[in-house]
Amino acid sequence: MNLMEAKEMLDAKIGGNPYLQRKIDAVSRLQWIQSSYALDVARDPEREPLSPADIQVMLKGGSVGNRSLEDHIRIQNYAEMTRYVQGILPLKDKADRGLVEQINCILCTGSTGEPIYRKRSTVLNEFRIAPMAPDAIEEGMEKIIHRYNVAYRELNPVQRACLIHNEVLRVYPFDDANEATARAMMNFELMAAGMVPITFTMDPEQYRKGVGTYINRNDGRPFYNLILQEEIDRYGVLMDYLEKEE
Repeated sequence: MNLMEAKEMLDAKIGGNPYLQRKIDAVSRLQWIQSSYALDVARDPEREPLSPADIQVMLKGGSVGNRSLEDHIRIQNYAEMTRYVQGILPLKDKADRGLVEQINCILCTGSTGEPIYRKRSTVLNEFRIAPMAPDAIEEGMEKIIHRYNVAYRELNPVQRACLIHNEVLRVYPFDDANEATARAMMNFELMAAGMVPITFTMDPEQYRKGVGTYINRNDGRPFYNLILQEEIDRYGVLMDYLEKEE
């Protein structure tokens, strides 16, 4: 089954029913938060990913006793970010620099504001990449959007989602939450095209290797194939969810 066939099946299942659409939006948001945060902590063997039940407690303002204050704040920030992305979709259907910056601000502070750009050089061993030097970040941010705009009409939504994600990681512009910001931009692009947001349930090493191959070898095929399959699988998961709810 290809992506458009999977999308058409889910759309037909929802059938314009606002109740079913709200359920799909809610479960998609929860699983987006859970899976993206799991990638955030995947490099730390001492930190366990959060369960959906834990996240639900945190989203309702409750406390999960065995988790740190940082975990609770991060989940609240993730929740605010997903609300922001969903809320801005009726007003904006293309990525721009301001959107990247505001998503990062929310992930870092829980609210929009002035972005905090990275001031130190860094090497990302997990991606096997060396992002731009701090004094090149401003120019790099402009190049991200320029490249995106030039390629926009030539690329399908999944290709655009991969492009904006990987270009943000190429620059790695912010002090914190760069990877979560890149993943949020990927989902913005998919949702702007009328698709469901992806969940990041792929093998973390495969995910990071795909990013490194794109940046170091200028070969986006492995990462694109990975994300395309994840998006197709996502429609199957949501179809199963609706069938169980009947």
